[in-house]
Amino acid sequence: MRSPHTLAALLTVLALGCGPQRWVKKGDAELSDKHPNAAARAYEKALTKDPSLAAALRGLAASYLLKEEPSRAILPAQRATRAGDQEARALLAEALILTGRPKDAKKTLEDGLSKVPGNHAWLRLHVEATLASGDIKGAVTAADGLINVERPSAQAMRGWTLARAGQVEEAAKVASKLVALAPENARYQSEAAAIFMEAKMPEAQKLAKDIARSQLASSPTDYLRDATFRHRGGDYEGAIRRLSWARAIYPRNSEVPRQLGLSYFQQGDYRRATRELAAALSMPPFAENRSVHSIRVAHAGDISRESKRRSLIVEMATRLGEAHSKLGERRLAAAAWQLAVSRNPSATVKDYVEVAKAWELAGDIDRMGAVARTASQLAPRNASAQHAMSRALVASGNLDAAIGYARMAYDLAPREVSIAVYLGDLYERRKDAKAARAIYNSALRHHPGDTRLLLGLQRVGR
Repeated sequence: MRSPHTLAALLTVLALGCGPQRWVKKGDAELSDKHPNAAARAYEKALTKDPSLAAALRGLAASYLLKEEPSRAILPAQRATRAGDQEARALLAEALILTGRPKDAKKTLEDGLSKVPGNHAWLRLHVEATLASGDIKGAVTAADGLINVERPSAQAMRGWTLARAGQVEEAAKVASKLVALAPENARYQSEAAAIFMEAKMPEAQKLAKDIARSQLASSPTDYLRDATFRHRGGDYEGAIRRLSWARAIYPRNSEVPRQLGLSYFQQGDYRRATRELAAALSMPPFAENRSVHSIRVAHAGDISRESKRRSLIVEMATRLGEAHSKLGERRLAAAAWQLAVSRNPSATVKDYVEVAKAWELAGDIDRMGAVARTASQLAPRNASAQHAMSRALVASGNLDAAIGYARMAYDLAPREVSIAVYLGDLYERRKDAKAARAIYNSALRHHPGDTRLLLGLQRVGR
């Protein structure tokens, strides 16, 4: 006959076997096999028995992350973190980064590092969160904490951060180390290739690329999908990082530099944005065809694809022009905007006028005149178009013709004071005080007290 103590112990074992730990163990196994739905169900059953069980909360958060539902991972990860689970803090930081809350991720990681300063996962994620929050300089400083962490994930993060900061020589050294640390890992070889590409080291890039390509699909679909997922959640830097892997591994795919260039533009990295957008526009199917070798009937699908292609070209060229403008590169900005207008079947006269102004600012009067003439011919009764043509003629030294177009602009928009002031000034240049006086007086009836008109009258006499 068993003693009461033996029976109690047996009952305890049986209770544990049927209790929450059993479901946690099952969830861990499902998670290890990449079955997040089954894992989540197991962890939820564990939590019905013990709602505060940290291991189950942590597993549930990990399941949601694997299902690409980071917003649902935050609450269980927070609860597990408050219970003291170190692994849960890393999951919480990852979920916060993926949902566009890198500053919150940085704070929770700093709270953890203040107690356990050597946690490698937290150190790496702290660098990622700092970079995602837009503090590239701070991320470089934080990355110093990874120097002696001999793990591919740590060195990959450090190398990319240095490359992102423009410290390409040091980044390339880290990339070389990464290649050796993970010789058969496609992701880390892709990261190394991206860093070598930034450092303009084509031979090293090719070696890493070839290793990665031997294990990857023939197209960048997986990297593009991951980048899109991160971008939609608000992790823009994470999206750029994945797109950079794809850019290095699939250099002839035009969709990659298109997305990468637009992402860099969004982040305010205009130099890299111009590089990638110009590259995309030079590749099929975005590059302009220079010849047509045959004629065939266009079907509805062809028209739809062509319409989509044109809209993407217009978007890229417009952003390319804006990026060049931000960098003070006026001629390149004007050329990009002209490309956008030329490929846009819905371009308005206003669009052409803006391009003409851009060429004027760039100091290219010939191109300004060509675009302004197109605008003038497209809309002969548009005051802005005639005004733009007049300015082009003035710049080329043809004052009389410029006055003719300016007069047309004024007749079309007599209440537009800027055109009246401009026309009056042209008459003054031609020494025709009477005509200038008439324009100024006429405009003053619509704009009494306008300083520019009054000064004009003062010059020519009332």
